[in-house]
Amino acid sequence: MGRLVSHTVALWAVLGSPALAANVRLNDACRAPGEVTEVRGTGFTAGSPFTTALDGVPLGLGTVDELGAASARFPAPAREGSYTVHVTDLLGGAASTPLTVRRASLSLVPRPRTASGARVRFVIDGLGADGDSVWAHWVAPGGHVTNRRLGVAAGACGSLRTARRRLLPAGARSGRWRLQIDTRMSYSRSATPRVVQNIRVG
Repeated sequence: MGRLVSHTVALWAVLGSPALAANVRLNDACRAPGEVTEVRGTGFTAGSPFTTALDGVPLGLGTVDELGAASARFPAPAREGSYTVHVTDLLGGAASTPLTVRRASLSLVPRPRTASGARVRFVIDGLGADGDSVWAHWVAPGGHVTNRRLGVAAGACGSLRTARRRLLPAGARSGRWRLQIDTRMSYSRSATPRVVQNIRVG
């Protein structure tokens, strides 16, 4: 028994005392399938190995730094849904946080029969995070871009339902329009996350 106690004391001396108030958070609590996310934790046992798991499935190993912090990166699951991320160190420090996996989506309500002159509600989900501004970018057939703010997203997955408004800018010319919705004030074709709809006028 004495030898076991001495070994335990020696291990504590190397690793530090067990964590008392470990906690973790994600850089974004809502991610698209396959999108890389990062979990960061504090209050773990300094120097201890730690494991990261998603709903009990191991994601990888790491080592807690000298300040008791732990971090790991991993891709979100391919299937949409609600998950729990767990971080546990060797001496029992443990914490968890929820992760929602959801694709960005856009619905137009009611679904317009024709695009020209239509007024619809923009129903958006999975775009950005709580408090992010949501922007619409209309790219005309000739390449001209019109940018307008639709509102502010709410909830972990960035949901927004607007009042009825024009589907396209007034006087929209005939041809193929690109409607892109994202959280950037200015238009970038590669902005992420984003939702895109191609709309034919005339």
